[in-house]
Amino acid sequence: MNDKNIFMIGTKHQYHQVEMAISHFNLDKKDIYLLVEDLGFEKTFHDDLRNKSFGEVIIFKSWIFKDLIYNPEISNNFITICKEIALRFKSLNLYTSHYDSDFNLLANSILKPKKIFLMDEGTASFETVLARRKNRDKKFTLFIKSFLYKIPIFLPSKITYFTKYNLKTNLPDNIKLYTDTMIDNSFVSLNKDVVVFLGSSVVEVGMIKKNSYFDILKRISSDYKNKKIHYYPHRKESLNKLKDLEDLGFKIIKNEQPFEILFLSFNNMPHKITSIYISCVLDNISKRYKNIPELILYKFDDIVLLKQRDVYRDIYNHFKKNKSLTIKEI
Repeated sequence: MNDKNIFMIGTKHQYHQVEMAISHFNLDKKDIYLLVEDLGFEKTFHDDLRNKSFGEVIIFKSWIFKDLIYNPEISNNFITICKEIALRFKSLNLYTSHYDSDFNLLANSILKPKKIFLMDEGTASFETVLARRKNRDKKFTLFIKSFLYKIPIFLPSKITYFTKYNLKTNLPDNIKLYTDTMIDNSFVSLNKDVVVFLGSSVVEVGMIKKNSYFDILKRISSDYKNKKIHYYPHRKESLNKLKDLEDLGFKIIKNEQPFEILFLSFNNMPHKITSIYISCVLDNISKRYKNIPELILYKFDDIVLLKQRDVYRDIYNHFKKNKSLTIKEI
């Protein structure tokens, strides 16, 4: 009997790694159970998944800490889903986009997978590698979570990173490298009047102070004084911040699609697409598409980062090796 493969994802852009894993490991869709976190804004995506011939697609509701007190049925429902899967299948593998989120910890602890694969979620795998390499102690946190969920919770003893990055892991962890399939895309023309900037949620997640982020953007915009700058926000960016950016002269372009997918829809392609080096989107585009405009990553002083400087130093060193990216230091 074939192993069942349990995939857990949250957003549409994470589904790309599911497709890569299916292709790389030659998995049969009927042996795949897809567990999808419902964040409340991707119903069309969920409907599409149900038509893709998976063994089963299960949508589970997302929860936060206060829900453990006021809406415990949400996490209890996920626990029930995992227990039912564990009873049905004695041999399974777990593929997940998150390392230590509560639902991943619960799934790992309940399902007891034969193998656990951590798929690329942006550049989060760099942080996970560093945390496991330094053997950061989470015993107290896991004890509290075990008490709250009434289930013994533990971190995976071994992880296989399913990744396009050449990560430096410690034993017993290992990596399975994949390469994106190159798409021979086309566009009609280059728009020399428009520059695209891909926004980031670094302020919202406490990585950079708002005034520092705005200083970076002002410096970048000074390179394009006679151009229109179209700002594509990250889904977690606050409305107040976007309003302030409009006041600075950025045109905010909201879109529900991951930019890697939206990229294909440009017939009149912006002649430059830019972002800060925290983001992996330009790296993704350069490796998925044959025909691309100039892709520019802006590198700022690490001192601006409020945390994870060592992680993003590793990420920057990786991006520097990509000859399809132009890197400018500011």
